[in-house]
Order: sequence, then C-alpha cells, then structure tokens
Amino acid sequence: YPQLRDCVNSLGVPVDNLSLQEAIERIICMAKMRDGKSRLVFSLNEKILFNTPGYPFSRPRHPELLNVLRTSELVMANDFPIVWLSQIMGRPLQQRLPAADLAPLLAQRSAEEGLSLFLLGGTEVVSAAAESLKVLCPTLNIAGTCAYLMSNEVETATELAAKDARVLHTINNTIRVRTFY
Repeated sequence: YPQLRDCVNSLGVPVDNLSLQEAIERIICMAKMRDGKSRLVFSLNEKILFNTPGYPFSRPRHPELLNVLRTSELVMANDFPIVWLSQIMGRPLQQRLPAADLAPLLAQRSAEEGLSLFLLGGTEVVSAAAESLKVLCPTLNIAGTCAYLMSNEVETATELAAKDARVLHTINNTIRVRTFY
C-alpha cells in the first residue's frame, strides 16, 4: 500500500480519505505483508473522536488513545459526524466507511485470499459480528475475538495498563493457539 496517506485532520486525528474499495485493498495489502509488524486499522466514531481531541487548546481525555489513533496504519470514518466535520473544515472525506459495510466485503476478500481476521470491538457486538461473518462467508478463518470496553470515566494509568495487558494477552494467545473460529 502507498506509504503516503491522504488524511483529513479531524480534531487532531488523521482520518484516511479513501473509498470503501480503496480501504479494503489497503487492509488486504497490509495483511499480506509478512514483516512481523503489527498494524492497526481503526474505525473511528464520534464518541471516540470527541473523547480524544488533539488540538493545542484542549487536553486529551485519553492521551494514549490519541496516540494510538495518530499512529494507526488506517483510520476510517465510521459515522456521519466525522464526515460532516471534514466538510466543515473544508476538506471533505470521499465517503463514510462504516465497519458494518466494510466487514462483509473484507471478510469475503479475506476468505478469497486465504487470510484470517481477528475482531476487537465493543462487548455487545464483537461475538455477534464474528457469527454473522461466518454465516455470510463460511470459508472465512476468524482467528479470534476480544471485547474491549472503553469507559468514559477516568481510569488510572495502572487500571488502563492492566486492561490493555489482558487484551494483548488474549490477542497474542488466540493468534498462537487458535487458527479457526
């Protein structure tokens, strides 16, 4: 995938300016890279964006999350407010890239390419999403799932580190141990 990204600055978070097909191609390209580097694809919604403003006049509520967003390989506009913000700022995004639209197409392409998916998401949706994707695309390999609940309450650095460590442990152990969902 191209090293130079076309991004729109949304409250200090770079949001990739891609079509749905371009996003899928970029993700597939990243998945095929076998250089041992982890890559993060983020589906940005307004709740996350407004909890991590990154402009100089504001102090981010979750500086670690802001750093993750700024260093992600791909950040997509999941919701209309992100697209509207880009229009207000004078640099409109090509389109909204909701995870619900992207997931079935990505699952199909992943199955065609012999790639597996690991789903990290909200507690109420990640397992249901995995099951729906398997119904839609039975040959898809889902390496695993993990629910991550982001709180609006201020958590201590120790609490956040422990929660992050548990998530990383789940991801790493699932990828090493389980190949199929």
